[in-house]
Amino acid sequence: MWSRRKQRLTIEHIETCHPTEGERYYLRLLLMNVRGPKSYEDLRTIDGRCYTTFREAAKKKAYYILITT
Repeated sequence: MWSRRKQRLTIEHIETCHPTEGERYYLRLLLMNVRGPKSYEDLRTIDGRCYTTFREAAKKKAYYILITT
């Protein structure tokens, strides 16, 4: 799904995917919007709470963004 650059430990390219792909789609959304995650658990953690799926975390993150803007 992603490949690392040789100079730095950053994501070089994230493949596109369709919303019907489920968890893969939500993982991609989180990878594009969460800065500096060190693990999948970091991606699923929103406001100090770790969600069990990427979908739950992505939906909570979208809800949080709507409230704070």
